[in-house]
Amino acid sequence: MTTEIISVGTSNGADPTLNWLESLGVMDVIIDRNIDINKIDEKGSRTNQARPLIGAIDDDHVVGLMESIENNEELPPILLRQMRGGKYKILDGNHRHRAWQLMGWRFVPAYVIKRSAITEQQEKVITYTANIRHALPTSLEQRISHAVTLIKQYGLAATEAGRLLHVPADKITYRLRILETGARMEELGLHHLARKLGSKTKERLGSIRNDTVLTDLTKLTVEANLDSTAVGELVKEINKTRSEKQALTIVANARESVAEEIAHTAGGKIPKPRPIAKLERVINGILKLDLDEDREALKQITADQRVTLKQRTNRAIEALQRLEAVI
Repeated sequence: MTTEIISVGTSNGADPTLNWLESLGVMDVIIDRNIDINKIDEKGSRTNQARPLIGAIDDDHVVGLMESIENNEELPPILLRQMRGGKYKILDGNHRHRAWQLMGWRFVPAYVIKRSAITEQQEKVITYTANIRHALPTSLEQRISHAVTLIKQYGLAATEAGRLLHVPADKITYRLRILETGARMEELGLHHLARKLGSKTKERLGSIRNDTVLTDLTKLTVEANLDSTAVGELVKEINKTRSEKQALTIVANARESVAEEIAHTAGGKIPKPRPIAKLERVINGILKLDLDEDREALKQITADQRVTLKQRTNRAIEALQRLEAVI
């Protein structure tokens, strides 16, 4: 007998695939050991992959599977969803399908789910989580993107998407905040500036709720090439204000303090070499030191720490003097 109907809960935990499907709410599965490989929609299956941007198929992995087949090792059945017209879509097992195909197999083993037995949301979750179970897991970055898709398209909570895809929920919410900020900037006509912002900078700008203030600070950030730390400090100041006027004053004062920087870069249009930008951030950090506050902190360190700090300070002074001579 090559086909059997399995009620997922009756496997007594012996089949990892059935256990996994049960955890996703898929309860009725057909196991067919002789699925006609020509009835599998290869094109549709590839577009359903969790790694479409880097290619659904890893040729090296396929070769390894072919070697296993040649050594008479049995590969696990693939997972299919029945489609219209007697076709099937692969939800898990594109590499095994390709290996069997290249080895000339006509019939292959598969778990089969009826089209009506799962929702589109369940199909997407299966596709995204399947790779976590195998030798070629998706990257953390890809899993975060998948989690965002499940949240935006199907309404999953961040904690649930994180649990399914093995991603910390805070990383998902961080990505959502960045996307939300990007969408706001798009609406405000700032898309050309948003492309020049790093993720951290964009996320920090997003905590400004006033659109006028967000617009002004975004323009300043790009024109003065402010880093995420500088932007974060300005955002903290702005969020302490009680009016738009006060917030805009903070941005105006910041603009005045970096007016020379903006002039040198033609309002952000002339890119600054990265080493120079890094050096200027270091210098700005030194200039912002509060010596009175530092004296209080120095009283709390040990004698050894004081000696080390003094030595490092002297080396930094020498380095700045050499830099001054070059400039």
